[in-house]
Amino acid sequence: MKRLVSIALYDPDGRVAPFVRRTIEELATPGTTLVATATHPLQPEDAAWVRARGDLVERENVGLDMVGHRLALDAHPPAGFDEVVITNDTFALLQPLARIEDRVDPSADFWGITGSRERAPHVQSFFVCFRSPIPATAVFAEHWRRVAPAGRKQTIVANEIGLTRTLVQAGFRFDVAYHPTVADGVRAQLRSLRHPLAGPWGVVGCWNPYMALADAALDARLPVIKMSALRFDPYRLGADRLLAELERRHPERMAGVRDYLRRTARAYA
Repeated sequence: MKRLVSIALYDPDGRVAPFVRRTIEELATPGTTLVATATHPLQPEDAAWVRARGDLVERENVGLDMVGHRLALDAHPPAGFDEVVITNDTFALLQPLARIEDRVDPSADFWGITGSRERAPHVQSFFVCFRSPIPATAVFAEHWRRVAPAGRKQTIVANEIGLTRTLVQAGFRFDVAYHPTVADGVRAQLRSLRHPLAGPWGVVGCWNPYMALADAALDARLPVIKMSALRFDPYRLGADRLLAELERRHPERMAGVRDYLRRTARAYA
């Protein structure tokens, strides 16, 4: 199987953190063309490490990840691949990718790790896999042709939500690896009362699963941990406790996460 992987990188120090390297290593399998787009120049050792596994493109920090993915798809037309994966460096895998994919409906045309119902049901774009025949379709090519730099909100609506909507309207089906239960939904809605932007009823209907239910990673139902959940903890889950427990349960996969959060804190202040 021929697979194209586009991974968007941003590190204010130009490093590729250990948990990001693990993601790249799991993706850079035989038959895979890997393209990494970095919005900050990488340190020489880090750049060499990436180039040993695929192509490295350093670009201006505009347009969020989707502009980087478009550059990768422009350089390697997706119609020539059986599968296309778009991802980034914002999460640590707590399980092997193959095991995560086993949780997904094999008949789904595209899949992700988490989904959201904000504005419309969609796959969250930090990891999306498009299976054949999607990469060869005109609707897929047209979506990427329209990708252009925009503000954060416009980019998410047009590209993350819009991509799922476009493919569903074309008759394709999606699935995700983590499906919150009804009890999870109630718990998340109650937690939304703690959110800094909450009104009297919380952030109604707009809670983010990888933020509001980040502690589902402790019982392996959520197979990743997002750096933003540990850095910002908007639902006040206790990020320090969560980080320590994940380090205890997954010492290899969480290696370097604490240092990364400390090292890059200034860029997110």
